[in-house]
Amino acid sequence: MTTTARQELRDALEQVVRRFRSMTAQEIKVLSQQLAGGTRTRRSNPLLDSLARGRVLKHLAEAALPGPG
Repeated sequence: MTTTARQELRDALEQVVRRFRSMTAQEIKVLSQQLAGGTRTRRSNPLLDSLARGRVLKHLAEAALPGPG
């Protein structure tokens, strides 16, 4: 991997982390529900909250990082 590619990757990852950290819990929940096809849950628990955060973080990373190829 070239120095330029590494820097671009680092910049993209930093952007993803900044965007994710700036999101409120409600924004994460709403986006997670959208990504899951509108699935709603009545209750919140640590496992569901972690899954929602993971789903949103994965989505942000996939949007910011170039795919293989």
